[in-house]
Amino acid sequence: MHRQGGSKSRRGRRFGPGPGSKEQACELAAGVRRRIATGALGERVEHQAEMTEAAALRATWVLCAVMSMGSASAIGLRVKTGQAPWGVESIRCDSKPQLEFVRPGRALGEVAVRFRGPGGEWTDLKAGGQTTEVATAGAKLRLKQEFSSTAGRLQWSIALENRGVARAEVGDLAISLPMNDVYTRSPEETFERRVMRHAFISGEGSWVYWQPAGGGGPFLLMSAAPGTGLEFFTAGGMDYARGDGEYAVYVHSAAYAAGEKRGSWRQKRTSLVLGPGERKTYRFAFTAAETVNQLRASIVREGGIDVRVAPGMVVPRGVPVRLALRSALRIDALTAEHPDGTSVQVVPGRDETLAKSAGCSSFAL
Repeated sequence: MHRQGGSKSRRGRRFGPGPGSKEQACELAAGVRRRIATGALGERVEHQAEMTEAAALRATWVLCAVMSMGSASAIGLRVKTGQAPWGVESIRCDSKPQLEFVRPGRALGEVAVRFRGPGGEWTDLKAGGQTTEVATAGAKLRLKQEFSSTAGRLQWSIALENRGVARAEVGDLAISLPMNDVYTRSPEETFERRVMRHAFISGEGSWVYWQPAGGGGPFLLMSAAPGTGLEFFTAGGMDYARGDGEYAVYVHSAAYAAGEKRGSWRQKRTSLVLGPGERKTYRFAFTAAETVNQLRASIVREGGIDVRVAPGMVVPRGVPVRLALRSALRIDALTAEHPDGTSVQVVPGRDETLAKSAGCSSFAL
């Protein structure tokens, strides 16, 4: 199973407190353009059917205004190095220590690269530890990973360096996320100790978070740092009833896209060219939250966009929709995917002051 993005160390060391999917339907979907990346977090906001347009707008503002920037949960983790599997083998939150986020027997640190030298064929490089190096057609690619803690956040850096004498083109950079989502027949085991995933794959605005399969918190958020984006994901063998899928996100996917003829690609399929001696580093951060409001605040704090929608992301043709967008960055514009059938307007009015105090911008579709 595969889908393109944008559709829906040390053992015992503790890290202290740290700071939903874009759907297109009825030709009313829109993308937020901010700086380089585009993206928006969408979540349905339930309202009564008889709610008027003005009431729906007021409800959207109120939801933005009450979002908490409260502290998040501490993350306890173990980093396992020097043996297979290398990487972070366990992530737990203090508030619910029985909940394990990483799949037993696996670890964060599984990275796969497909690259080639001038005129050469694609060559696979799979991380077997902290540092891995493969040479082909004059290009020698080195992959180095590091996990560290800074300001209450677990950070994961992935560096690619061309140590050869010829340029190297990186066609794919895939990051496996083997989380604890293999479900069992035991309700207690599945709902209390296993997790479910929610993801938004859209350039530099991308994020993935996990929560207990039974709902509620704590939440573990993975966000892309500035200059790092995600454009594609695969979920081989995924079954929503059993879980147990091989989920991977792609920073680059041009090599994969060249061999995939199914479906449509709504985001750019990029590659990276490194000259001799050149290096590129990608970074991700993991933070924890206890509540949905804290999770939303973490997304904003990590450079993402929080979105509130009324009456919902799926509506009949002709029904007005209100969007409230919240970001630490300035939102320059919101553009419709189908501009001929969609009108986008900034909504002024008596709620404008409230919106600005919440760091929000309001749009009407």
